[in-house]
Amino acid sequence: MDIAWLLDFIALSRTLNFTRAAEDRHVTQSAFSRRIKALERWVGTPLIDRSAYPVRLLPAGDDFLPVAQTAIDDLHGVRSDLRSRMPEGGKFQTFAAPHAVSTHHLAPLLRTLEGKLAAVRTRVFSDDLHSCSSQLVEGNAEFLLCYRHPDVMLTLDESRFDRIDIDRDCLLPVCVPDASGAPSWTLPGRRDAPVPLLAYAPGSYFGALVELALQRRPAHVKVRHMDAFPTH
Repeated sequence: MDIAWLLDFIALSRTLNFTRAAEDRHVTQSAFSRRIKALERWVGTPLIDRSAYPVRLLPAGDDFLPVAQTAIDDLHGVRSDLRSRMPEGGKFQTFAAPHAVSTHHLAPLLRTLEGKLAAVRTRVFSDDLHSCSSQLVEGNAEFLLCYRHPDVMLTLDESRFDRIDIDRDCLLPVCVPDASGAPSWTLPGRRDAPVPLLAYAPGSYFGALVELALQRRPAHVKVRHMDAFPTH
């Protein structure tokens, strides 16, 4: 039995959607489905009612879910305990942070931390938000540093973790000035003259924030460039 199967099952119980759960676990839907079936073969009985939409847990799935969650929590607890027994010189504190946060916020934070705690040893995992969240959930990182917005959900159960808000940021549209120093474009633009947009990748956290902003205050924009890993 693979521990990944338990994590897959927990993700599916949370989303009740194979596509979304596969995205959260960073695997293809076909691979995710095979792993869920492998878990069901190991348990010896179906756990998921696939005929319903959204899918739902069968009674066996309801019974197995707390067992799976306890097993994962116990394994992570034992690993944390064993790591805490390492000699001080061998310990690393791992921070997971998306690329933009790692570049602009985490680096200066670590410099401040190292100035106050000379003996601290740190390690950084930088990737997209889904991957960084998985590092925290699976116990591979002690800290997750990321942006958070009440209308854009993180792909983790926040009730399982302590959260500290260390700063606030504001998402603002910006553009180059014209020769007189005025904005070259102004929102909301016009249908016949849309504002050029440097966009975040679909599915990215900031992409979701911009989409939400445009839903609340519609504007005529046209994507001119898209960056999968924006740095700001």
